[in-house]
Amino acid sequence: KTHQWCREGVASLVDENQTVSIDAYPCWRKQLLEMVDNNQVAHVTGATDAPPPDVAVIQSETESASSDTASVFCVPVRAQGDVVGFLGLDSLAPRKWRQDLHDLLIIVSSLLSGALERNMLEEQLLSQSIRDPMTGLHNRRYLMPRLSELVERAERYDENFTVAMLDIDHFKQINDTVGHLGGDFVLRRFANILEDLIRSTDVVARFGGEEFMVVLPGTNQIEVQQIIGRILAAVRSDHFLFEGRAIPVTVSAGVASGRERDDRMISVDAVINRADHRLYLAKQAGRDCAFDVSGPLGL
Repeated sequence: KTHQWCREGVASLVDENQTVSIDAYPCWRKQLLEMVDNNQVAHVTGATDAPPPDVAVIQSETESASSDTASVFCVPVRAQGDVVGFLGLDSLAPRKWRQDLHDLLIIVSSLLSGALERNMLEEQLLSQSIRDPMTGLHNRRYLMPRLSELVERAERYDENFTVAMLDIDHFKQINDTVGHLGGDFVLRRFANILEDLIRSTDVVARFGGEEFMVVLPGTNQIEVQQIIGRILAAVRSDHFLFEGRAIPVTVSAGVASGRERDDRMISVDAVINRADHRLYLAKQAGRDCAFDVSGPLGL
């Protein structure tokens, strides 16, 4: 992203620079790598002081049509031990960089590195708090506020939403047969299937144990039936192979929408309870099927 910001009258070369390969300029690449390894500032005071390959890369990256070759002053930016970028200054005229500017760039780079590290840590902590460590899916802490938002939107804008509660059939038997590591594998594989089949606007979360929930905003009954049907069929036909052993897996589902029959909005808990009750009906009906407000889905 070099030359993202330029002074007035200097053309930005952001787009052009995306196609410049540093591998084509070994001298400049060597200097950059030494800068990274030694955590030092790399600088070229002018074209006449740089080897020919360096002149070429400096010209291609920093010159406008009427400018002279630039001087370059660059330092690595690190976060959590890795180099995540570079901070540098270019001049459109040859110049010698003063030692105080050298020190200042190091200080600014350190401040930027610290800010990036704090941001990355905050993102990691946030992700850990709303993600299930086993499957990588969102957890209930993330799910419940999203459902509350959908209820509010439904009340304000008359938008409907649907939740599907899915449960892996005979999961205890799977654990007893192939062990808990095999059960963990089934959970992760099922989570991958859900992520592959849902839309970008949907939310999928591990609700607890072997129960998962898919939230489908803005869908009608036919669309929901199609999505749930694809999920059940994909699980049924998938090869759950753990340590060379095939594990037959099916799932059951209970489906409930925010607005049903009498078209009244209800609470998040009421929608979840309806989905949970219909999941129970699906299991009572023999498993590997789904129930919604109209009864068993014709999948």
